[in-house]
Amino acid sequence: TIGGTDSKLHEGGMIYAKGLKTKGVMHGVNIRKIYLMKSGEYGVQDATPKNTVTVQASEDVLNSGSVIVDSGTTDTYLTRLISGVFHSAFKEVTGFSYNDNGMKLSEDDVFKLPTIIIQLVGADGGGEVLPGHAENIDPEHPHDVLIAIPPAHYIEYDSGAKKYVGRFSTSESRGSVLGANTMRGHDIYFDISENGRIGIARSNCD
Repeated sequence: TIGGTDSKLHEGGMIYAKGLKTKGVMHGVNIRKIYLMKSGEYGVQDATPKNTVTVQASEDVLNSGSVIVDSGTTDTYLTRLISGVFHSAFKEVTGFSYNDNGMKLSEDDVFKLPTIIIQLVGADGGGEVLPGHAENIDPEHPHDVLIAIPPAHYIEYDSGAKKYVGRFSTSESRGSVLGANTMRGHDIYFDISENGRIGIARSNCD
């Protein structure tokens, strides 16, 4: 759809993150937390404190330099200020180190790759808690929005180099970009100008 959204493509209701204008006309959001969910579970509805590891970074650090949602950027790039804690959390979950420049992984290693979950600050207002909201993993912020990035969306195999290359980087010096691979599998409705929010629904866009 142009300038709107098509609920027939949704696999659940649309829920709303707080949206703001940043860097001129770009669509901004605020990240509350980032988690790594242990392998074998891939949807936000599966995320609980028992099967996730939290990337230990404050909101100020996570949002350093602003965070934008940009479908024109293929991959996802987060502030380098979280590089150390992200890599530590990844190794805690998998037992091996993350390297977005390429990793030689065994078949067993591939099955250990976690789903990355980004928790966005919810739009103002309460209402019903819906699938995709953060209540199960963060009861203090039940209306925050969770976005899952499963391994197939942030890891790809380079047959030439025979390595698994990461498309989720913690190397940015001037803010963060949630790119197309974060948005993949979702219908995104930009409603910032009128209502200061971004709608997110799990979607099969095929």
